[in-house]
Amino acid sequence: SKPPKFHNRASSSAESGEQRLKQLEEKLDVECNEDETRILGLVGMAGIGKTYLADKLFVKLKTEIGRGLFIKFGNGKTKQQELDSLQKTIVEGLLKRDYPNLRFADGNTREDWKNLLIEKKVAIVFDNVSDEEQIESLLGKYDWIKEGSRIIITTRDKSLIEGLDCGLY
Repeated sequence: SKPPKFHNRASSSAESGEQRLKQLEEKLDVECNEDETRILGLVGMAGIGKTYLADKLFVKLKTEIGRGLFIKFGNGKTKQQELDSLQKTIVEGLLKRDYPNLRFADGNTREDWKNLLIEKKVAIVFDNVSDEEQIESLLGKYDWIKEGSRIIITTRDKSLIEGLDCGLY
């Protein structure tokens, strides 16, 4: 599995919201015509509309792909216990349609569910990422993400997404 393409688009207040949305839709290929995973980084200071754009993109992607999650982080560092809980939320949220009685047992990890997760494309937003551990813990090495999935990361800190092992656009 090849690493996903990574698109980095710094937000600019000079562009209208609709123009930015259209550009981001093209970068993400919201119709999912290509069978490659795409990650889009939305970077900028607080209050410029990163979450708004991510939400609009997510609605379109979830309609196209059929399954997805919008994970919003609070400000500051996330504790390991919270990250473990978010992993459970991701697994249960993405698999509940196919496995309605699925419950993430204590001690289970995403690794235990990787074979089920890799079967379906997903749309995921990680909103307000403020720490590298959030990305590392929740995305890992992308080996649980089916090719063709779409991931959006919003952050104020460009360095958090520059270090990802992907192509940079």
